[in-house]
Amino acid sequence: LEKTTQRVFIWASFNLMWTFKMSSKAKDKLPLLFALVYCLSFSVLPSIATSAVCGPSTFYDDTNDGCICNTDPPQRRRSNGEPGNRERKLVNDNIRLLGLFDTESWDWGEELFNYTLSMINDRNDGWQDDIMGNGTFLEWDVKNSACDGTTASRAYWADRTDNDDIPPHGLVGCRCSAASISSANVAGLDGVTQVSPASTAKELSDKSQYPFFARTVASNLFLSKAIVATFRGFNWDRVSILQTDTKFSTGLSTDFQQLWTGEHDDESGIWEGDIAYSHSIVINQDETVNEESVRRALNGVPTDDPINNSRVILLIAHDQHAFSVLKTAAEMKFQPDTIWIGVDAWSNRYPSNMEDFMSVFPSDDHPGYLGITPYLKKNDDNLNFLSTLQEAQCRDGNMPWPEVPGHAAAQMVDSILALVRALVATPSKERRNGTAVMSHLLDLDFDGVGGRVRFTPSGDREDPQYSLFNFRRVNGGGPSWVDIGKTGSEIGSTEIDMNEICFADVGCGLGSAPSDSYPVPEPQLVLWIPIVIGIITVLLVGATFSYLRVARKKKQLKSQMTEMQKKIEAIKNIDNDLDNINQVVDNAKKRQASLIMKRAALQGTPSTWIESPETLVPVTPEDEEYWSVFEKMRVTIPNVHISKLWRVQNKSLWSYYSFHKDRLEMNNIQPNERRVWHGTSSLDPSIVYADKMDGFMMQFAAKGFWGRGIYFADKASYSKNYSHTPVKSQTSDRPAPKKAELEMFLTRLLVGKEVELNQNMALTVPPIDSKTGMKYNSVTGNTAGSQVWIVYENGRAYPEYLVRYYVGSRDESRSPYESKKEASKSGRWRSCSFELDMPTSNLQPNSSQLTVRQGFWEYLSDSGWVAYDAANQALIERTFQDFSVTATSSSIVVIKGPEW
Repeated sequence: LEKTTQRVFIWASFNLMWTFKMSSKAKDKLPLLFALVYCLSFSVLPSIATSAVCGPSTFYDDTNDGCICNTDPPQRRRSNGEPGNRERKLVNDNIRLLGLFDTESWDWGEELFNYTLSMINDRNDGWQDDIMGNGTFLEWDVKNSACDGTTASRAYWADRTDNDDIPPHGLVGCRCSAASISSANVAGLDGVTQVSPASTAKELSDKSQYPFFARTVASNLFLSKAIVATFRGFNWDRVSILQTDTKFSTGLSTDFQQLWTGEHDDESGIWEGDIAYSHSIVINQDETVNEESVRRALNGVPTDDPINNSRVILLIAHDQHAFSVLKTAAEMKFQPDTIWIGVDAWSNRYPSNMEDFMSVFPSDDHPGYLGITPYLKKNDDNLNFLSTLQEAQCRDGNMPWPEVPGHAAAQMVDSILALVRALVATPSKERRNGTAVMSHLLDLDFDGVGGRVRFTPSGDREDPQYSLFNFRRVNGGGPSWVDIGKTGSEIGSTEIDMNEICFADVGCGLGSAPSDSYPVPEPQLVLWIPIVIGIITVLLVGATFSYLRVARKKKQLKSQMTEMQKKIEAIKNIDNDLDNINQVVDNAKKRQASLIMKRAALQGTPSTWIESPETLVPVTPEDEEYWSVFEKMRVTIPNVHISKLWRVQNKSLWSYYSFHKDRLEMNNIQPNERRVWHGTSSLDPSIVYADKMDGFMMQFAAKGFWGRGIYFADKASYSKNYSHTPVKSQTSDRPAPKKAELEMFLTRLLVGKEVELNQNMALTVPPIDSKTGMKYNSVTGNTAGSQVWIVYENGRAYPEYLVRYYVGSRDESRSPYESKKEASKSGRWRSCSFELDMPTSNLQPNSSQLTVRQGFWEYLSDSGWVAYDAANQALIERTFQDFSVTATSSSIVVIKGPEW
């Protein structure tokens, strides 16, 4: 239509020229002149505007509707001294860069990286000609970092090996946060400065941990703020969250939930952010999405409960995972009017097989996804870069790109420009001094391909802006991401063109967004209402007759008033006495509670505990309790292996747990203590085990099949789906995880008096026992093949062990023993016996042999091994700990008198 209209205006222009020439009157020529200019503006200017982004070696082809190369492009110009082969040895003051990124997901990445550096080296192509110093050129290599830390660190060391063990001057990458964290650690050892175009993990802003890392994107914290601002721009306050169990997704989900939940008072008004539903989706070891986990997550959404459900779902995942989840949802016909919200890891990107992906959607319906990505401003710098790039592509015989492929590509170019500018400003001998290079980098302020580039003191992009997109069909054809507005990180900064948005199953151009909630059905008038009205009428008539009878008796009552007054005075005196008694009872209850707390504090700690200032105490494979936990875990996860096991020794938390146990017993309720499993999903376990008050808290509880409560499972295989994916953190008291490791708790749970119920997501407390008139202590039920227990108050569970594990083949560096039997032969087994040189009067009863089994010291009597009492247990254990500081695996323990 555009081309046809242009041809019509060209034809009209020629006719107007002929009429203008033939006209003899001046007054007739003036309107003809205006008409001619108008037609020419539609016939000539569109061609000029369209071809303006085509480079000198390209031209606009209306047949292909894009830029194509001239048939005889000019030869590549080379400046004096420019290296012709980027793989030759580094000479003079040349700068060597390393590009690390996911070459599979960014299939354009290596080509863009190579062309950008070649164009910087070319001093005569009209783009960034003055950025390099005289006699200085760039040399570079590209390696695949994939999307995981192991591959990234190996790629960095491979580059050093390829270059005679000499590190690069600078590093551009990576795409994923896990890969950037790993590469920043190894590159930082060499003092190499790194600039990432895409990694957003919040911990990368920590300069004490990553001093030589910067990025041309903002951290997840700013992205979380932008998501909140966007939701409030749509006037939403209730959302659901689905995230994969990757480091990026769990970190962003945690940041968002901390900003979203709770009461707020800001420019959008007074509102309360609510999470209707949250679930983590498992990513397999081969980086594919676990299909069963996706279906379990979608089936758990409370679609049949409009009071608690949300139409809006925030999907936090990388593009290779997100489109798999979305396709499964469409195949399941899951909640067709869902408004899926995408983060920059999959927004404004496309599935690898668009035809296969769209086959599950009705031909007349829009996917309707909304996405948020870093803002890309197509200014003069952007167009100038594209024009020069197209010219370079044509010189090499390649098809020119019609545009820069998205915000990630623009940020890669800006990352290169920032790093090159900083390295050029640094003396050549200091270019591997990360401190010197970072000082120049943080001072930069320039217009890049993706907009203005400035850095905060922590190395993040300053003042980030974000674009908003809608994934919908265009002109009845295939889907595309359409720009619908932009937002900042503050509430009130969102600008949205509602007329450009199409929502799935709802329509386009609505003027306002659909509600985040579903309407609750209006109660219908039922047949019993007229019956109730009749009963009320009868009661009113009866009340009228009663009133008349009372009136007749009024005179009789006057004579009784004096006597009644005396009774009232007597009742007042009794009430005063009762008030005094109630005060005494209240004081007694307070005293009772205080004594209970003191009693709990005085109670002994578990016998497995040892003297240690740490809350997390390692349990090794040489300890009996290690295998007790392992065997319980293996009942439902056959190929599981423990890489780390910690005993939680939190005295404050144990006292609080003991208090609840005593409280149940004082009310004649059996504690019914069980050892069960619990996974914290995206919540770091340290929030539980390091807490001094509650441990497992309702404040962090999500809504499940039995309402909002704290869930525990009998089977480890069930809690595995909610396991926490540990990440390396500066403040963590746990070591950095290795690949595919997960964490969950083995807990002690006070079940008390339980009631088995069918699923009921409206539950907030256990129901009342009709026999006793008191609430049950917990609710139980079955789901996904496991019995689960739910409690609705704090303090009812204690995190006894934190288990870090992995599934698959045993790694001997993490799990040195295949079995308990093998561990017992190691020479370090904790259950060995010790000889006494002579009986000691300090120990009663005396024995010539001691042993420790299952955490208890025992002596050998005529009837077998017998445990010492508590006092002697403490004496032996304390002495043994003092001895074991200097002991070796072959040492012999001898007691001589009171000393070892």
